[in-house]
Amino acid sequence: LIYRHLAKLLESLRKVTGADPIRAKQLVDLLHARVHAGEARHMSAASLAEQREQQLCAAVTGSLAEFVSGLYAAGGAGRYPDKVTKSMQVIATAVSNAVAKHGVSYKEIRERLGLVPELIGKCKASFNQLVDDCEWEQLFDDHRAVRCDTLPDKWKAHGLQFWTDAELLDPAGQLYGFVRYSERAKDQIRDPANRTSKETFRIAWLEARVRDVYAAMKAAGEATWPDFHMSLTVFSGLRPFYVKD
Repeated sequence: LIYRHLAKLLESLRKVTGADPIRAKQLVDLLHARVHAGEARHMSAASLAEQREQQLCAAVTGSLAEFVSGLYAAGGAGRYPDKVTKSMQVIATAVSNAVAKHGVSYKEIRERLGLVPELIGKCKASFNQLVDDCEWEQLFDDHRAVRCDTLPDKWKAHGLQFWTDAELLDPAGQLYGFVRYSERAKDQIRDPANRTSKETFRIAWLEARVRDVYAAMKAAGEATWPDFHMSLTVFSGLRPFYVKD
């Protein structure tokens, strides 16, 4: 069957070209060019995509290398050695899986990023632990939240009164005057976090800068409790919703 089709093809070719071998070759070349015309465009697009991928990889690795170099420079004079070490460990942990997944060596990573191979090897165990044991939460430091939760209630009450007590006095008996409650009866608002409650609160206006209020609160707290401490972030978190600027 295939020979019959081939015979028909040759017969059609002789009719089209008039049995001229030169014209027959030109026709065959034209057919070949038409059949493979899209391959060049496909290869060109694939080449551009590959080139773009290489540029992206070079940009990312180059940026990481600059960062590592900057960390080395920052720790050269002994400044923040612990922070530099931790930053190195984070980067080494992030790239350590490249050894197993992409078949590269620690030496190649060292040459590209400037990291110590031994550090990458140690951090690979940390990466495996994060992935295999699902211990990603170890990366998050909840120290601030714990400190806020463990503050004594009397310290929180001390901080809160500087937001709410319009009659609060300083150690000399003078009025702080940090807040002033509105005198208009209609300046009442409900708790935006509890829409079901009908309770209303009188709007209070802050009459001083937050940092000035915080400084006075901290000084008064330290005078009362020698071990008193409260960050500005925690103090700002105590601010009621009805205290407006």
